[in-house]
Amino acid sequence: MQALKTIKSRTEYYIEITDEEREQFGWKENQKLDLKTVDGGILIKPWSELELELGDFPREFLELVIRESSERDIPADQVIVGFIKEGLESLEKTKTTDTDPNFTNNDIGLPGGTQ
Repeated sequence: MQALKTIKSRTEYYIEITDEEREQFGWKENQKLDLKTVDGGILIKPWSELELELGDFPREFLELVIRESSERDIPADQVIVGFIKEGLESLEKTKTTDTDPNFTNNDIGLPGGTQ
């Protein structure tokens, strides 16, 4: 594995990863990655695939997704990913110190005020 990577300038900066490196990391082609600076370095975390059945969601939630998608001019899947991230961040902030290992917080509302 190479110790140094070449950084090329475009509108943003990017690092080229070879097919061999991608395979070594176990990443799929065009897989989305999250980048975060940690201790002077960059932490790269691949996104995990999640299949959702839209028919399992309440109509109000689907209407919210469509409205957000239209207003922000982004694909519906990006809206849903944003909602999931917000929910996870909210859950992280409200973690309990309760000793019950089966504790769950089922009262977390959906983003946008919908419950």
